[in-house]
Amino acid sequence: MRPKPLFFLCAAFGLLLFNDVCPAQNQSAFQQPDLELPPSPSEPFEMADDGGLPPMIAMQSTGDGAPSSPTMSYQARTPAKTAGKPKPPPQPFKLCFFDNDFGYKKDPKHIPIFGENLKNISADRLLPFEPFEDMTISFGGELRYRYMDEANRLRAPFAKPGSATYDLVRWRNYMNVSYSDWFRAYIEMIDASANFSDLPYTGIDVNHWDIQNAFIDLKVLERNDKPVWLRPGRQELSFGSQRLISPLDWANTRRNFEGLRLNSPGTDWDLDAWITHPVNTATAGDGGGIGANLGVNNFSNKLDTANRGITFGGGWATYKGIQDHTIHTFMLFDHHDAFTGGAGFPVGDRITYGNNWVGTFNVSNGDRQWLTDVEGGYQFGSDQGQLAALGAKGSQAVSAGYFTGGLGHCWKSLPWEPTIWGFYDYASGSSNPKGGTDSTFFQYYGLTHAYLGLIDNIARQNITDANYRLTLKPTTKLQLMMAQHFFQLATANDTLYTVTGQPFGKTGNGTNVGNEIDFVGTYNYNQNFNLELGYFFFQYGSYVEAATPGRSNAGEFYVQTTFKY
Repeated sequence: MRPKPLFFLCAAFGLLLFNDVCPAQNQSAFQQPDLELPPSPSEPFEMADDGGLPPMIAMQSTGDGAPSSPTMSYQARTPAKTAGKPKPPPQPFKLCFFDNDFGYKKDPKHIPIFGENLKNISADRLLPFEPFEDMTISFGGELRYRYMDEANRLRAPFAKPGSATYDLVRWRNYMNVSYSDWFRAYIEMIDASANFSDLPYTGIDVNHWDIQNAFIDLKVLERNDKPVWLRPGRQELSFGSQRLISPLDWANTRRNFEGLRLNSPGTDWDLDAWITHPVNTATAGDGGGIGANLGVNNFSNKLDTANRGITFGGGWATYKGIQDHTIHTFMLFDHHDAFTGGAGFPVGDRITYGNNWVGTFNVSNGDRQWLTDVEGGYQFGSDQGQLAALGAKGSQAVSAGYFTGGLGHCWKSLPWEPTIWGFYDYASGSSNPKGGTDSTFFQYYGLTHAYLGLIDNIARQNITDANYRLTLKPTTKLQLMMAQHFFQLATANDTLYTVTGQPFGKTGNGTNVGNEIDFVGTYNYNQNFNLELGYFFFQYGSYVEAATPGRSNAGEFYVQTTFKY
């Protein structure tokens, strides 16, 4: 029997917390040639701008959540005026590593962090020739370990609920080469491993020694004196609040695509357009599907390849001309050639028009804030997938939609800065699955983990979720979050869909799916290292009990450490 790491990790968490609350009077930093001096453990550091996202996104192992942008330019931040010791720099590591920003190094008074000497290295230091004077090279990556203890989640095989403790280990390593202000080449590898599980591995657990990102950026135009970038190659995508497009950082693997992206950052408007094919095991309907030739059974020990039978494209516009508000408007297109993903996946065309507004209203001179997050969209097209899953032939018109409304309040002047949110999430289902219209919303390639329960039982399809969440900051580095969800089917005439989009249960068993409560603690020791602990509990309702009689309620516990360099 393998030794369980919980005692050691919990002990480390306690020591780090004690060190943060009761720092030593005389602390000496570990120094080594060619390595950087980490910030003092008692020194708070600034997290990166969140790109207008709801604060809970940063809690769910998704980095800072900022929208991806191919731009390589750095916009200098105005240094904070402090009377004493300078503050450590903002968090330079982003959700997608190709967006990492180490421009703070231009400030000669900045506090160094571990690994920064490997960023923006002038190539003429390595190759002292004139053509290399305008070239810079960066290296970096991440090591992540997660201990998981889960029981009775809604995961395949559905008819046999089970429990397991297992380890998830992920290593990412990248190299970035930039030339002047018009060219960039980026490559990133990933190795995702799972060990000691008594349950079958899922499509997001394993992907050995593969290429996660490999692309070039070319400056092709200028708009309002800002560059327009063309990016061909393999790449991760992340837009807006990530509800429909996300690299899925919680997964041990990460979601990626192959194709073309055009990005035009601006003063008030950022514009994006892309046409791609999904690639790896984290992509539902491709690697994340079911069957002997799909998912982890096919890709875990082979090089990933793009699925040419699925085309995903769209356009995304972000307006940031109003202070403390971000507005996204978008169109998404997804085409599936064949019935490859199993029941619950589309066959045909799905087009969605949508909008998202994230805003902050300061009151009491900024001591309190009202927070908003509103998103919704209408989906249409033509689909054969629902009929094919029922053993019938033909095509249905698509008429579906989703909506999210969130209102929050933050008390910045109170101890622990409490923030409370209330949310209502809705995604449509089909009132007559065999009829002429398919009204089951397709969730594309989005993030449900942070929004529809951290235990990962529920898809954004035929579901309603009334939920609230509370976040607290006992110290500058420690953040606590509690959330509770109440799930109902949007219509009893359609089934429940699990997080991968697969149908679960049968119609006619009511709409009560159950409720979930989540607890997460995150300790950001410095910009390089953090530690998370979480516990989730799902109490199943009558619908799930009817589908699998005798199934016990679900629970999950995890401990995770992440080191970025």
